[in-house]
Amino acid sequence: MRKASMMVAAGSLLLAGCGGEESYAPEAGTAPETMFEQACAHCHGDQGKGKFGFLLALEDTQLDQSSIASMTEQGSRLMPAFPNLSDEQRQALAAYVREL
Repeated sequence: MRKASMMVAAGSLLLAGCGGEESYAPEAGTAPETMFEQACAHCHGDQGKGKFGFLLALEDTQLDQSSIASMTEQGSRLMPAFPNLSDEQRQALAAYVREL
């Protein structure tokens, strides 16, 4: 039981640091890899494997590109929205996430 409590506490601390940057607005032409590194890797890890190897992992997502793009615009339960991305940037970032 103590191990489970420690995992919950660690997860809570991790998620507290994943506030996102709603003002994030990459320049036109920014590579999707760079956008991911700047806006997503803090919570999802450099390669989308999540933190601690499982929290917030993207590598096995079942979401399609359209759903991922929508999440970047609207956010979700834990993920903030990134409203300053253009549609083109949003689609490029979503395609990159699907490649992970």
